[in-house]
Amino acid sequence: MDFRTTGALDVVGAMAASDSIDDVIGLLRDYGGRLGYGCFCLSEIPPDHTYTSHYFEEFPAGWSDVYIEHSFYRADPVRHALINAIEPFRWSDLPASPDGSPAARVMREAAEGWRMRDGLAMPIHSVTGAQAGVSFVADRPDVNREDDGGLHLAAIFAHFRIEELSGRPTAPPAPHLSMRQRDMLLYAAAGHANGAIAEKLNLGRREARAHLVAAARKLGARTRAQAIVHASRAGLLAL
Repeated sequence: MDFRTTGALDVVGAMAASDSIDDVIGLLRDYGGRLGYGCFCLSEIPPDHTYTSHYFEEFPAGWSDVYIEHSFYRADPVRHALINAIEPFRWSDLPASPDGSPAARVMREAAEGWRMRDGLAMPIHSVTGAQAGVSFVADRPDVNREDDGGLHLAAIFAHFRIEELSGRPTAPPAPHLSMRQRDMLLYAAAGHANGAIAEKLNLGRREARAHLVAAARKLGARTRAQAIVHASRAGLLAL
């Protein structure tokens, strides 16, 4: 089992046992910190690019005031990319904005004025239909990418756990998964790639992927990580 994913599953287990939103946020903050990220924010993202307050944020003091005062949320390329994203992405992987554009100003101000030089942005699609996102921020561009999957898993679970603790609608009743679909999710939760899972289950890669896609569809998930979280919350996996 991949030790980085194992760390994420430990964090998920602690979140599931917590009855405090502050504790959930603290667990996510500490996990991100161990992986090299100095701060993060978690917020919903309206599709019309208007501003909404964060569930939680611990950006450098003063940044949020500047962000709102200059309406950076209207031009922020990370925020815009999160609306249509399926998988996590690094800020530095986004196409470069034209020099002098509002988007370029946002990123330059964040990097030069506030030492937020790169980040890992993760889309979250709520069971309520709301679009949310998490951005973990680093003051250097070389944070290990091998940790991204585990952090994404922990962030999705944190968001869902916060929704539960806030009294928001929770996941629908657990669907029935076939043995193969459940096995695929169990190995995926352990950090194995689809090809490795196919070998373990003596399946062709295309057949293995079809089982995973079917499981995600039954769970109402758009991504592999979301499927794992949904299955865990429904009691279908022994995390």
